[in-house]
Amino acid sequence: MALYSGIVPPERLAATRAWFVAHFRNPGASLVVGLKKNYRELLDQRAGLGMPIMFYWAFTEIYKMDTAEAAHLALSQTRERWANMVRFLQDVGTLSESFVNDQGGGMSESCHNYGSIPAYFLSSYLLGVRIEESLAHKRIVINPRPADLAKASGSVVTPFGPVPVAWQIHEGEWKLRFTVPDGISAEIRLPDVDAATLNWNDGVQGNPLVAGRNTVIMLGSGTHELRVKTKHRPSTAPK
Repeated sequence: MALYSGIVPPERLAATRAWFVAHFRNPGASLVVGLKKNYRELLDQRAGLGMPIMFYWAFTEIYKMDTAEAAHLALSQTRERWANMVRFLQDVGTLSESFVNDQGGGMSESCHNYGSIPAYFLSSYLLGVRIEESLAHKRIVINPRPADLAKASGSVVTPFGPVPVAWQIHEGEWKLRFTVPDGISAEIRLPDVDAATLNWNDGVQGNPLVAGRNTVIMLGSGTHELRVKTKHRPSTAPK
């Protein structure tokens, strides 16, 4: 929460992130509002995150790190933590208030907004469609983080309309197709690619900029397709 609130001094940011990554997967501890708790003991035990709702802040901070390793960590935690909600389907399946154990126990309310956390992050960071500015700018960001996946597709609902996105990685080439709604623009950020190999199938011309690990280009409305060489190497394990 200190990271999310922006109160960590810049000189301590890297160390705080490292501490967080090292400990957030530790076993959680019961902490119910209104009951007397020994907070110092929780800190001394390095208690980890044990409720789905906490992963909104966890995944937000992990994706802020903007590394291939961070994207893989967020996706692997989604698979691990939410697997039993899917395995032991109850009601809507993945919306339990609490995490479900290997025997199907531990679930409290089985239709609860706490369990929906992955829906936002799979849309905003795996497919990569999100808004980072005021709606008055009429601009979206498309910034997929593939992690170890070879392909993904879906349609992300935005205030400007749905944004369909599909991408796949094969033999070091990343192919993407997406539609930018009418009347707005999109800032495309492609991590860990070779900007010199960008090829736009719809004839778009542009001058990509390199910002850190991202190749950035601005596009207008319409359906766009591109191909580019990438450093991402998908896992061959089933997903």
